[in-house]
Amino acid sequence: ADGEGGSAASSSPPSRAGSKEGSRKRTSGGTAGKDQLRPPQPQQDFDARPSSKSGQRRSAAGSIKSKRAADGHGLLDPDDIEDEAIDRFIDELFVEYCACTDNSGKPLMNNPACRRFFRDFAIGNRESVIASADLHYADEIERQQDLHFRYDLTRGEAKRGLCCKAFVVLLNLAMPRGASRRTAREHFVTYAGDARAMREHLSGGNGGR
Repeated sequence: ADGEGGSAASSSPPSRAGSKEGSRKRTSGGTAGKDQLRPPQPQQDFDARPSSKSGQRRSAAGSIKSKRAADGHGLLDPDDIEDEAIDRFIDELFVEYCACTDNSGKPLMNNPACRRFFRDFAIGNRESVIASADLHYADEIERQQDLHFRYDLTRGEAKRGLCCKAFVVLLNLAMPRGASRRTAREHFVTYAGDARAMREHLSGGNGGR
């Protein structure tokens, strides 16, 4: 009887708790095995950014051009454009409209080129702006000749036309109280920051050269 009892006890089914524990061990063991066999996934770098501000600006300009090409509308608020981008845009416009250079090849803007620039750049009341620019051009070209050494120019070079620094002074005199900056922002949006595209569109391709 004792033997039969012992045999019955040894052959009785395992408890439910034991079954669940064994099942969890088998499951976790199988998952670990699968994880070991799974090839490592490449990590995505979500912090990748352009390496410089200029890279960011080039990327933004490219994006603006693509969007404008897609729907034909300006998607950038002029007030959102960084001052550095506007400064660079004005410098690039200066280069586009210049018709002469100094002895080292740096661009200079003479009076006819200056008139062409303001004819294209000014928005509304162009004749008044051009007349003001003519008046201030005479003063600034004389000042540049007197202080030619400050602009790294000889006196003869200083007579040919305004350098970029002197031109920016003239621009702010001809269109005071921030008008030149606001206008530059409008053109920046219209032409996606492309100075050459602006000149070619408004001047018929050659800026009157």
